[in-house]
Amino acid sequence: MNYSECFDDDIDDIEEPMNLSNPYSAIYSVQNYNAQKDLHVFTTSIDLSNMSLTENDIHIVGDTAQKIDWELTKAIQRNISENRLRDIEEKYLKDEEREVKFFPSITVVILPIQENTIVCRYNKLENEKVTLPDGREYERFKGIDGFFVRGSKTAREEHLAIKELRKVNIKWDKNKLQAFVVDGQHRLKAAKNTASIEGSWKIPIILLIFEPDVRDAIKATRRLFIDVNNTPKRVAEQRLIFIDDNDILRRFTAKIVGVDVAEELDQMQKSSENKEVFSNIDENFISRLIVREDPTDDQLDERQRVNSNLLYPWEFIHILTLHETIVKGIIFSYSTDYTADLRAIARYVCENALKEIIDCQIKNYTESEYRDRLLKNPAPLERESQREIIIQIYKNKYDLEIAMESVDDSIDEEEKKQEISEKKQEFEYRFKNKYTFVFSSEIITDLLMNELNIPLKFITNIIKKLWFVKDLRSYFQSLPKNEREQIYDFIEYLHFNRCPDKNLDYNKSNATIRENLLRYYEGEAPPDKSESKRRKILEAFIEEALRSKRKENLLGTVVGQQALFILGQKDFGFDAERTANYVNNIKDIFYADYKMKLYVIQKNHDNYWFWGGILIRPTQDKKYKMLPKTYNAKYAASLLSAVIKNVRTREDAVNNKMLDQIKRLSRQVGTSVREQAGLTEKTIGKYFTDKGKEEIAKYLGNSKSTDKLYEACHKVVKEEQDFSSVNASLNEVLGMMVLPQLVDKIKNEESKSP
Repeated sequence: MNYSECFDDDIDDIEEPMNLSNPYSAIYSVQNYNAQKDLHVFTTSIDLSNMSLTENDIHIVGDTAQKIDWELTKAIQRNISENRLRDIEEKYLKDEEREVKFFPSITVVILPIQENTIVCRYNKLENEKVTLPDGREYERFKGIDGFFVRGSKTAREEHLAIKELRKVNIKWDKNKLQAFVVDGQHRLKAAKNTASIEGSWKIPIILLIFEPDVRDAIKATRRLFIDVNNTPKRVAEQRLIFIDDNDILRRFTAKIVGVDVAEELDQMQKSSENKEVFSNIDENFISRLIVREDPTDDQLDERQRVNSNLLYPWEFIHILTLHETIVKGIIFSYSTDYTADLRAIARYVCENALKEIIDCQIKNYTESEYRDRLLKNPAPLERESQREIIIQIYKNKYDLEIAMESVDDSIDEEEKKQEISEKKQEFEYRFKNKYTFVFSSEIITDLLMNELNIPLKFITNIIKKLWFVKDLRSYFQSLPKNEREQIYDFIEYLHFNRCPDKNLDYNKSNATIRENLLRYYEGEAPPDKSESKRRKILEAFIEEALRSKRKENLLGTVVGQQALFILGQKDFGFDAERTANYVNNIKDIFYADYKMKLYVIQKNHDNYWFWGGILIRPTQDKKYKMLPKTYNAKYAASLLSAVIKNVRTREDAVNNKMLDQIKRLSRQVGTSVREQAGLTEKTIGKYFTDKGKEEIAKYLGNSKSTDKLYEACHKVVKEEQDFSSVNASLNEVLGMMVLPQLVDKIKNEESKSP
């Protein structure tokens, strides 16, 4: 940037003809809020039907029709994203299902230019009246060269003085000033595109201009851009879960905890009336009081959500873990990366129709012909909700095929492959975009009552059937009604008035946690005699919850909770009772610090960390850290699947169609084995050199990987190289070697359970 222009106050001797903007009727006001300079604000609107007349008044980055030097503006505006544009157009502006819509104002800053380049300072003249070509008299606002304001005339006020919150008319000379969007360029462009189809629209605009003596208008604009885009906070996701009735995923999560914004009375209110927490065993929801929420509208620190040590003793999970990780990441998963995908919902709605869309190559069908075929064959879609889901997926599939046909045959093969790949990625993006899950409230209600009721019941029932929830339910129901009510009041208060996290860490003793909770509930003053009985009731409940809670239980971690639901979905077919019973039976080893004896490479390792490398990334640090990532949960679920199907060898994995899963799992386990067992590379190399290539082939099959690893073993023994080039294969072999021991250990624990 050439800052010498910031100090150039010379005025050209030759007066250029004016290039005036369109006239805008606006409301004028001043904003300051303890700033050093006033900011002048003109609130107006643009009629998009006349955008051809006004488009050169307001500039958006990337508009090739404009001749402004964009080097400076790139620092104050976001680049235009075509995906975001399409989302605003297709999922909001063109959506006819919404009863009302709101279009936030576009924020625009008027900056000085010289020779089509933005400069830092306004050219200042006298604050005088000017007659413009329309024959009307305007005032040169604050003496800024090129910015003209005309006040509205009333019986009381015939002069042109500008007052706050008054209606004025404004124009500016585009040879000297230009207007740049600092917030809302996607909305403006999307509205412009859509209005050309939909008809006449007006959108709100806020025009800003600085004081004429501002030191650097460009820097001030950058600061405004940062403030506008960083200061406002999005509504917290945990709040949206309970208020958004048009998003399938949020409604699904809310329904699990007994809240449905489409119903007049949620189950939480009913439970509050009955003072019940754990006894709703026959209902299709779990109590909201055993799911952590945070009483804030701010976005949460990730650590708050994933740290299970910060749950109350009677809480099972955080609402955002339930929503983002379990519901969106697992139950509604279609692709291998376990991201929320609309096609997963379509599986419940009409799997045959989905298969027809995804798998069949559609040739020689018009859109209307294929739609007729889709609705009639192979399975009729009886309800509007089914049609909405399937047709939305069909439309994306049809659009992809049209796009594929448009690929230019004249380009070379590599370019053609790249273009096809990009179009396929675009197709995949559509199914994962957040707007994909937005439907009318009535359609979502229908789906939740029908097809989506299957996974909904699975989640709620599996939580109810886990041992610690059952223990607390039994304890709670064994108490007299008055004691249950006192405990309910205690739980409800702490749910909506969160005890500071520092008082909850499970590294503290049970007695400390209990006292911290009671002190927070009762206040600092010790209870009087009349309250001593209530305190004993609450102390006993907290102790029971701490005993039943999973301090040494993998289900007390996000990873374990994820693994639980993946397992139930894949291996037990959404059978909550079988899934819960299985996990309950192996709970004695189902915690993160479980140790076992392990034999590997002719060596006993007496203190092997069972879940190391499966659920927690291996590390040299003795304080192993749990990583709450979905891929870790998939490794755990794969191990449990291997136990259920008795997969002990590569051949077993092939027969059970689990080879890819077992290979990925074995690589993780092998990394952990190498680290924990203290095996040197020379020891490993000598072992396989002595055993021969057949030993490696037992785990890798007769493949190039086997040949490379065997060759590497010889070179390692001779100290000619290390294993870095074949690490993945070596880890896979070591993991497969110890897999039978891990499977046997889980089976043994299961057999010991009553």
